Amino acid sequence: MENGLDHGRRAVPTGGVLPVLLLWLVLLPRLVVAVAVDLDEVTLPVPDRSLEARRAAIPRGLEILLVRLTGERDVARFAGMEALLAHPERYLQQFAYETAPDAKQAPSLRLRMRFDRDGILRVLRRHGLPVWPAQRPAVVAWIAIDNGRQRFLLGDAPESRSVQALKQAAERRGIPMLLPLMDLQDRRAVRFADVWGGFLERLERASQRYDDRAVLLVGRIHRGAAGGWRGDWKLRMDDGSLLEWNLSSPRLADMLVEAVDAAADRLALRLAIRASGSREWIRLTVEGVRDLSSHLAVRRALASLAPVQTLQVRTLAPDEVGFALEVEGGRKALERALNRLDGIEVVTSGPPLRLRWLAGAAEAP
Repeated sequence: MENGLDHGRRAVPTGGVLPVLLLWLVLLPRLVVAVAVDLDEVTLPVPDRSLEARRAAIPRGLEILLVRLTGERDVARFAGMEALLAHPERYLQQFAYETAPDAKQAPSLRLRMRFDRDGILRVLRRHGLPVWPAQRPAVVAWIAIDNGRQRFLLGDAPESRSVQALKQAAERRGIPMLLPLMDLQDRRAVRFADVWGGFLERLERASQRYDDRAVLLVGRIHRGAAGGWRGDWKLRMDDGSLLEWNLSSPRLADMLVEAVDAAADRLALRLAIRASGSREWIRLTVEGVRDLSSHLAVRRALASLAPVQTLQVRTLAPDEVGFALEVEGGRKALERALNRLDGIEVVTSGPPLRLRWLAGAAEAP
């Protein structure tokens, strides 16, 4: 419910279950991880399994995918997109139907579509549109709400309509977004006043259990005097920079959806790469490459980076490999992508650029 009573309070077990619960809470920080959104797949509700219903859903699904890949909400207006959207079936690789359970209504039918992302990316680059790499930062959302009768922090309560709206918006934009569990550990680490007052250092420490490189989305929402909702929002990037904006909306769920869209717009503006034709060859060395398996793993990791167009091995030495990379957007684009790549850390930014393969230690005999 949107009167502030939907934030998911849970009863605390008693008796013999309590020791098990406490042990689970101790181990929980190691279990919680960010889950990346599958950018290639879009799921939409459909009225039935007819050909007409499927044909109506496919262009809508493709447009959602285009928004995810570019970070542009109004991507359909860009050059070349009208022709692409006119024949969306060309890019549909597979589809399937699924039935989504609904506790209050009859189960709803949904169409799950998987598109040819590589083919779509070629079209986007050909028309000079931005491409937001798949390596995206997790976003931990700390949201304080004052509904006039009650103050609370929005936790990850699946039954909440507001939480559902926020998560659906994040999935639509391709953002791996996490809400705090608001369990014992979170309640000890963060109080309502910490979020309301914007004490970001405290929130950053509390967010490390979810992702130690997460971006913070911090919201302070209250009911306006004439009804409706007002919100002050901050986006703390992983480089320490801070972006701020204000929103108003008649409904709490709409406010949360708009906040996700605004955050996604700002992230994409920073992280999306526009094909400008300016490519640069960059040499780098990776330490800790001890055997063939680590060598192949490093090559796969570097080749997966969105700015990397071509990869060549230039030198081989004990415990290290030298590469030459052709990079769209130059050194800055490469460094941004490397900062979000698990298993590799920057030793020296150079030039020359020197990296370390962290997984190599685990591979050593």
